[in-house]
Amino acid sequence: MVKVSAYEVLPLFPLPDFVLFPRVHVPLHIFESRYREMMAEVLDGNGRFCMGTLVGNWAQKYDGNPDFHPTGCVCSVIDYERHPDGRYNILVEGVSRVQMAEVSCDRPFRCVETRIDDMPAEISPADGAVERLRELGSRALVEVIGDAPSGLAERMQSIELLTFINLLAFHLPLDVKQKIDLIELPTSDALAAQLLQHCERLHA
Repeated sequence: MVKVSAYEVLPLFPLPDFVLFPRVHVPLHIFESRYREMMAEVLDGNGRFCMGTLVGNWAQKYDGNPDFHPTGCVCSVIDYERHPDGRYNILVEGVSRVQMAEVSCDRPFRCVETRIDDMPAEISPADGAVERLRELGSRALVEVIGDAPSGLAERMQSIELLTFINLLAFHLPLDVKQKIDLIELPTSDALAAQLLQHCERLHA
């Protein structure tokens, strides 16, 4: 996984109803002029930008500077395709949870100063909780993503636990406020516990 600096100024790509978690790969389609320019600069630079979540009355302010939640995720471009008209299809990987503060930027897109705020990686769940989370979480992921490519559920049982819980947090069918609550949790233990509760409610 790419390492990022403790403090860094990065372009901001904010979206509504979207919360990216570390260790998650997600495809994005970049089509707005300001973000096409942003992506060209990102690809000419270190390949990183910051994903944020729009909040409040963002739709009324979208062409300007709508509010975004201060907790976001630095991501790294791991693959891309540039179309002749300047649009991009990109694949990014979430790298680190960060706290963001907007800074002045002489670009058509916005920039933020980021401070790494990753959850402690240690997970020490109660007896049997990991097995229960993997069982219910794998079922939930198959329901949301589908079992394609074939064998997804089986692979989910064996991937590294921290990666698993971040995938689950990203893909569970929760509203944006619930996703923000998850990414703000102080520890990976707390995240695993909350995810188990959500999975148990889904499969009650």
